[in-house]
Amino acid sequence: MSHATSAAHSEARAFRLSMAANLLMGAAGVITAVLSNSQAILVDGLFSLVGFVAGYFALRIRKRVDAIPDRHRPWGYAADEAIFTTFRALSLLGVVIFAILGAATRIYAYLMGKPIPEVQMGPVIIYFLGISATCLALWAFHYMAWRKGGKVSGMLRIEASSAAFDGAVTMVAGIGLIGVYYLRDSVLAPITPIGDSLIVMLLCGFAITTYWTSFTSGLAELAGATAPPSEVVKARRALRGVMADWPGEVIDFALSKLGRSYQVAIYLTPARALTGTEVDQLTHQATRALAPVLDRADVFVIISDHGRHLPGPGQPASDRPG
Repeated sequence: MSHATSAAHSEARAFRLSMAANLLMGAAGVITAVLSNSQAILVDGLFSLVGFVAGYFALRIRKRVDAIPDRHRPWGYAADEAIFTTFRALSLLGVVIFAILGAATRIYAYLMGKPIPEVQMGPVIIYFLGISATCLALWAFHYMAWRKGGKVSGMLRIEASSAAFDGAVTMVAGIGLIGVYYLRDSVLAPITPIGDSLIVMLLCGFAITTYWTSFTSGLAELAGATAPPSEVVKARRALRGVMADWPGEVIDFALSKLGRSYQVAIYLTPARALTGTEVDQLTHQATRALAPVLDRADVFVIISDHGRHLPGPGQPASDRPG
């Protein structure tokens, strides 16, 4: 079995395990939330249910993300992974906003003098211990699968991060709830009825930052933004030796990331006429040179006198923008 095939099987196993574990944790969260009157546990369960749905779509995307371009998708299927990571983060942001509104509503009701159901700690302790251990195991499994696959799967990376974050949220929420409960006769007595809601607000504040970053990075990939500067530098260095021997001058270079693939555009002003075969050879040379630093790169060698900015009609090349 080749390395690529082994990595694909490992990734598929990780997503199946994620679906099973998240479905179990989601069901446990909803049931425990009903038994304990805890909003924090309900939010935790909803995160897990989102993870179950995400695992299902990730498994479907995994089957075709490496497919070659065809007449339906002339640029391939790499965009599916970027779409997944973007909307995965967006759906989690939706859960966070729902949780914030629910917690704010309960806090407002308390301030207006309405009775707040007391959190029952018996189910809470059992839940937090079990879910924290499950999240830790899930993170470890995803992380190892991500490393085994060459650290190129954005889906596995976000699943591992989500498992780690979910585990951290669960532990912090558990410690907070237990602390509030056992200090209910201390100076914290006035906030004990809404301690659960305050913990939800605190955790959601951290979650917004994490998932917003994932959402904006995925959106940037879909918009065709330039790859991170560190990756641009690595690609330029890898190509420097190859392009120095090319028959002409490289006048422009563009690198963007889409899912686990990279799109590389090299604009060449040739010193002589080039055949199609020669251009194909240059493309293969660039692809081989990039392989050690960019695992999956689609290289396009573009013959041009101007680069990515073509001058307007009658406009000299020296006046082109950029």
